Amino acid sequence: MTILRLIRFTNAIIIGLTQGLLYYQFLYKTAFFYGLELTLDIKTMVVLSLCTILVLAGGNIYNDLQDVEADLLNRPDKVIIGSRMDPTIGWSLYIGSVVMSVTLAIWLSIGLSNPWCLIVVLFCILSLYAYSKWLRSFPLLGNLVVALMCSLSILIIPVAARADLLLWLRLDPLLVFHCLTLFGIFALFAFLANFIREVIKDMEDRKGDQVMGWKSIAILWPDNQVKLLLLLVFSTVLVLIVTILLLLPENLGRYGITYGTGLILVTIHQMYHVAVARNVNDYRRLNRWLKMYLVLGLLFVIFWHV
Repeated sequence: MTILRLIRFTNAIIIGLTQGLLYYQFLYKTAFFYGLELTLDIKTMVVLSLCTILVLAGGNIYNDLQDVEADLLNRPDKVIIGSRMDPTIGWSLYIGSVVMSVTLAIWLSIGLSNPWCLIVVLFCILSLYAYSKWLRSFPLLGNLVVALMCSLSILIIPVAARADLLLWLRLDPLLVFHCLTLFGIFALFAFLANFIREVIKDMEDRKGDQVMGWKSIAILWPDNQVKLLLLLVFSTVLVLIVTILLLLPENLGRYGITYGTGLILVTIHQMYHVAVARNVNDYRRLNRWLKMYLVLGLLFVIFWHV
């Protein structure tokens, strides 16, 4: 149970299910419709998901190893390293996750004849290391890095499917354009939603971050300016959803349009709670709601087709 909490098992399940749904909706169903074989078949996709989960799990472990002092101030009841687990075990788990993810990335790159799988995985590992070691102490930069990692967990699918997409490009260029556009839409949503959540977490963790000398925007900016930034990013999400409903209704169908409309209402509800948040408990509650909001947004993929 302790290890599952350390690697953020719930997040791992969300990532795996999201990748599986995107793969099925945008690649597998398209290949089946056209009677094509996928180089990125189901077995290879499972390996890709496992590799992605290991990269992000390793990032979470390393972050906990670096943040023990701050976490003791921000959320003492949830500290794992040094409390429920010896740091040596934590380091072993981190090294093991990195080695396994790189090994799987090499296997994918060789099997798919696509070095970009390994390049993206190495980039993510180094970025997460840099985030926990240095970048999180810089205003906004750490938030952007984490948001980028979440969007790359989606974009790595078309990267791995490069050979299949190049074949489809010869058959129907418009099909590839639609497919890449849909992956891009969900990657953008993941980026924006996770950026919002990271800023909310900074608001929640101000006490410990100040002691550590980190300069998050939650410390440097007045609350009303941070809230304005959050509301602007939420407004961007709203514009994205409305644009989708207006320009791509044929990709959604009636039920998808209904779901998208409901997602707009949920977004407005989240914006209201950002506007009225006042203390740590409010931001902690928002953080929990935002994880559910992220899941709801990613489940939008169920209604899509290329």
